[in-house]
Amino acid sequence: MAERAAALTAAKLTACLIQMEKQNKEVVVAVDGSVFEKYPNFKLMMENYLKLLLNHSKVRLVLAKDGSGVGAALASFIYQ
Repeated sequence: MAERAAALTAAKLTACLIQMEKQNKEVVVAVDGSVFEKYPNFKLMMENYLKLLLNHSKVRLVLAKDGSGVGAALASFIYQ
């Protein structure tokens, strides 16, 4: 089940990178969530699928504590 979740998440992230034309660039992606943080090897599974989909390992996944709170604060700041 976790393997499938990692694959689907990596596919969605790959689609976003392609849409932003960043698929061949070094990118750091902040990820928030207890599955990413606590499930054994979930990060590694995601990284493996990203490498498979993008044919490189330039995408770095990092844990973002309270990412939704920070994102909400940035969004409200930008649109004021």
